[in-house]
Amino acid sequence: MKISYEVMNESVNDFFETRRANQIREEIRSMSSPQQREQLILAAVKRALLEEVRAHSLTFGFRTREGGGTSHHLVYATKNLRALNQMKRIYTKASSDKADGVGSLDYDPRDSGPRTLSLFSALDEVRQRLLQVFAGRTLTFDELISKEAGTRFTETVYRNALLGLEGEARVTMSPVAQQRRLRPGGERRSLPGATSITFPP
Repeated sequence: MKISYEVMNESVNDFFETRRANQIREEIRSMSSPQQREQLILAAVKRALLEEVRAHSLTFGFRTREGGGTSHHLVYATKNLRALNQMKRIYTKASSDKADGVGSLDYDPRDSGPRTLSLFSALDEVRQRLLQVFAGRTLTFDELISKEAGTRFTETVYRNALLGLEGEARVTMSPVAQQRRLRPGGERRSLPGATSITFPP
């Protein structure tokens, strides 16, 4: 909330470097919503880490009990995709709001108690994202996970979404399901990293 205060210029410039800091100040002037400003700043942090040191990052927010404002954020950054996916699982487990294996990636003390059910499942959001982002493309599961490193969704969520899409014949995979071993429990086929996935145009 104080990023545009003149007294904060030196600190903000040191953190973002002057060029980025000036760009953020310019973009933030037209935003009246605290949530919009927060998302813009977090996006700038993630973009700087990726561009300057080629590190992927993940944020986890802590909300206040009074009013649900932001107390602070943890930003985890790494160049190792396996470590990033592990942290996604940790952040998901720590989230105060979870549905279909998808976490909010924040902790809000007001989230205790019964919650209103969403009209659409979180897994449906991932399925629709996959169909839109990768329309007309063919890539392996490992390649897909690498390209989706910047999202909050875990590898398990992507696997479940893709297996669901395969079961509905909305994507095709090679090897086909019958040639892949059953997962523990025998309900669904596994999805190895080298599995090729083709999305309809």
